[in-house]
Amino acid sequence: MSVLIIPTLKFQPGKVDAALDLLRSEMFPYTEAESENSSYAFFRGADDETSSTVRAFEEYDSASATETHAQSSELAAFGKKLGELGYVAPGGVDLKFYLPYYGFAARKENLNGKGGRWDVPAGKFVWLARLNFKDGAARASVLERAKELVNYVYKEEKTTHSYLFTTNRDDDTEVLVFEVYEDKKALTDIHSTSEPFKQFFAWVKSQDVLTGRDVVGYTTIENAGWIAKDGKNADHF
Repeated sequence: MSVLIIPTLKFQPGKVDAALDLLRSEMFPYTEAESENSSYAFFRGADDETSSTVRAFEEYDSASATETHAQSSELAAFGKKLGELGYVAPGGVDLKFYLPYYGFAARKENLNGKGGRWDVPAGKFVWLARLNFKDGAARASVLERAKELVNYVYKEEKTTHSYLFTTNRDDDTEVLVFEVYEDKKALTDIHSTSEPFKQFFAWVKSQDVLTGRDVVGYTTIENAGWIAKDGKNADHF
């Protein structure tokens, strides 16, 4: 099974652009050549409060592939340079691992970039929704119910480019939904007002199993990575 890394990177004010430039030059060539990497995309906070925060969506074919990436000399050198340049805020790196459950990271019609991947364009709206449940059984019941919603989104909401339910590898009560929209209005005016979404969320609330919910918006930026390299792991149905 593939494994996702969805890190949170917090930078010093005014240092995000320089840090991203370093990422492009130091890590993109190496990661692009990794045969077991399929996604490596970065997004910036969408408002003033989160503008110095960058999130990523990374997918690898296996747990061992994530270890190979993490232990590479290239990543070590990149991290050293970030530290020497003072770009990262104190405590600014947080890594979390997830497993894809059901949904799509990229629509097949978007796989028109280099080597049949989705070169994520600038200006898309990314929505990361973290949901926490009472226990693993509650999470499992909600995930099973979510399949119907995902199928609807894939078929009917063409302005939703990614909609993937994932499970925290190390916490059986957590779900993270990775969502990418054409723009913010595609979330607020189309997805969030659809009957299937409203019915799903009403059902979740009626079960009284949700213990926490955190949602944050991000925007895609120019030349900030790819999803589904070589067409791999575009969807998980």
